[in-house]
Amino acid sequence: KIKVIHNPAIEKDIERTEIRKNVTYIGQFSKQRGLHVLLSIWNDILREVPDAKLHLIGSGNLYGNNHNTFGKIGITEKKYERQISKFLLDSDGNIKESIKIMGIMGIEKYDLYKNTSVGIFNPYGYETLGISGIEMASSGVPVVTIDKFGQSETVSHQKSGFLFRKKKHFKNYIIKLLNDEELNYQMGNYAKKWVLEKFQIDNILLQW
Repeated sequence: KIKVIHNPAIEKDIERTEIRKNVTYIGQFSKQRGLHVLLSIWNDILREVPDAKLHLIGSGNLYGNNHNTFGKIGITEKKYERQISKFLLDSDGNIKESIKIMGIMGIEKYDLYKNTSVGIFNPYGYETLGISGIEMASSGVPVVTIDKFGQSETVSHQKSGFLFRKKKHFKNYIIKLLNDEELNYQMGNYAKKWVLEKFQIDNILLQW
């Protein structure tokens, strides 16, 4: 018999001061973490929400990869960087104005969450749970991710955010949260309460 006991979430005293049309991705810049899935729909999102901004927290070096294997942009290994460059770069070869690469961040990422409308983590590959998603939710940010693996445990679908199975739904959920401010606040407030209740340290200790 197997009993899964999750990691606890530590409550952050954070309130979103102003919801701007910011989408924040956090994770390794790699195929396994699905950054390309988000980037591939970004132009479609911009057509619906022209003033949206995408912040990318992380790096291809998040888990100690060798920088010598990185591509010209210098954010991840060469092969993957070539794959995502068509989504990242404008016609002049510069990173698009709507995309900001934040690099690896510590506690300062919580300041970014204060102005984030939609949180994204690993919309593609295997994840045991997804502490990054839990951290965003505990900061009051609605999260959108794939309805598979450990990711499905981090979102209460249609209450704290959205879980998608098809790529078109991924895009539509992000657009919905960017355009509907009332829904965004509602889901963000629910996310903070729900995730802290589900992953609070007292409940986790009782399971141990």
